[in-house]
Amino acid sequence: MAWTRRRPTPHPDLTYAAFKSFHETYYHPSNSFIFFYGNDDPEVRLKLMEGYLKPYEKIKVKSKVPLAKPFKRPRKIQYAYDAGQDTDIKKKHYFTVNWLLPDTSDPVTDFSLQILANILIGTPASPLKKALLDSGLGEDLAGLGLEGELRQHIFSTV
Repeated sequence: MAWTRRRPTPHPDLTYAAFKSFHETYYHPSNSFIFFYGNDDPEVRLKLMEGYLKPYEKIKVKSKVPLAKPFKRPRKIQYAYDAGQDTDIKKKHYFTVNWLLPDTSDPVTDFSLQILANILIGTPASPLKKALLDSGLGEDLAGLGLEGELRQHIFSTV
């Protein structure tokens, strides 16, 4: 596996016009979902939304996020961060392992992955958590577990 060092890069080519166009497209009501909660009068809700949406013309927004292409082999990426003023940085490292999982649109798969994540790292007796702690790579997990709010699930241990 190859080590790669990357740093966040600014967007020197981003113009104000391009930024404004992006915002006007993707933050437009045509690219939104509107949810109501509570037992208030639906007619009042609809009048409220009519007042908000009336100034906007409907536009077609192509905002579907494509599935990520899987890597052909595992990758290692290394980032530097400010570990503070301590001279001893032996215990200042973070290590994360991440897996790209399926699309989140199937509720059975989604719920099954939530259960599996809890089994793997959710308790002190969880097998993956125990194996990682026993490996000596770190003192504890600070990690995310299952991230299911994206187009595809990500499972991460930190």
